[in-house]
Amino acid sequence: AKLEAGTDVSEVLDLILEGIYCRIGMDRAVFALLSPNRRFLRAKSARGSATYYLMNKFKFEVDPQKPNIFHFVIESQSALWVPDRNAGAIKKLIPESVHIVIGDSPFFIAPTLVDGKPIGIFYADRHDSGRELEHEEYESFKQFAIQADLALAHLDKAQEKSNGSAQKS
Repeated sequence: AKLEAGTDVSEVLDLILEGIYCRIGMDRAVFALLSPNRRFLRAKSARGSATYYLMNKFKFEVDPQKPNIFHFVIESQSALWVPDRNAGAIKKLIPESVHIVIGDSPFFIAPTLVDGKPIGIFYADRHDSGRELEHEEYESFKQFAIQADLALAHLDKAQEKSNGSAQKS
């Protein structure tokens, strides 16, 4: 935690995203951040194919009046593996606006929390290769998300300490 706090957070999230993309072997991985007013979710970084596309198009409203898969994961604060998006309950959570951007392939999604409060999500799929997603990979994906939460909590505390000592002097 020698770097500035801002750099740390982005670096940590980038490392986690890189891990999800490379270690689990996904075609696409995205970290998306909630806007300050918590009404929108927008790609902050992406790995894999169509990165430019995802960075531009991965922007969704997070509105309880118009529930979608992202709102659901943020509210429930739990990870989700969607093997079949046409399953009844899931289908309702993937409106056309979301479907256009993420396509038809199965995917993993998990919230990122700081102090028990969601700040964004990790999303990953195998959109291009169409390879199956396995249970073991889902477990790894969830572990990466948990690592992100732990690292962010640690950074948060480090930041509070340095802010505290700055105020005293």
